Amino acid sequence: MPFESGGGGSVAFSPDGKHLAVGGRTGISIFYLQIEDVIALAQSRVTRTLTTEECQQYLHVDACPAAP
Repeated sequence: MPFESGGGGSVAFSPDGKHLAVGGRTGISIFYLQIEDVIALAQSRVTRTLTTEECQQYLHVDACPAAP
């Protein structure tokens, strides 16, 4: 799905963290996510260590993964 410019879109994770919905003017796309892939992507892009609360909220894990 090409990304739209100009704002107005929405992004949401399912409560279990396994699906990502991306909506915009041209429709909605739903992606199935492997949590390990999401964690690896986050670790490659985040420039600071996540707090335990952030790991629980955004990664749906009890404790933050060990740094590589």
